[in-house]
Amino acid sequence: MERSSLPVREIAGQSYASETSNSDLGALHSFRTIEKLAQHLSVPMGPDSFQSLLARSLSRSTVEVPWLGKLRATGTGHLDGLANARATFSADDISEGEVVLLTHFLELLVAFIGPSMTLKFVRETWPQLSFDFSDFGNANND
Repeated sequence: MERSSLPVREIAGQSYASETSNSDLGALHSFRTIEKLAQHLSVPMGPDSFQSLLARSLSRSTVEVPWLGKLRATGTGHLDGLANARATFSADDISEGEVVLLTHFLELLVAFIGPSMTLKFVRETWPQLSFDFSDFGNANND
């Protein structure tokens, strides 16, 4: 099983931690990190492109977190089927799924637009976090 690159996973983990510390953990119908990225990326990418990238990220993520295969991506960053998953899986399972999905999403962004632009979008989305990874562009991409 191929796992995600460490720097990208660390960024995903920090972003997830920032969102969950600043929000209501009871929100059942969203992965806040993905929705926040959708707010920043849907305009430059377009909702259809965002949805395609999110769908591909879901597909890649099922290697590590199989239940993510039951979700469907929308162009707004919503994931159809998440409420059912929250009813079935533990909070830790859901958290792991969000971090893994965000990691694969960021890795695909690196592959398509490069590490500099990806870091730019991440920094715009989470300006309060410090990301200083010189090897960010060395993600394990398919």
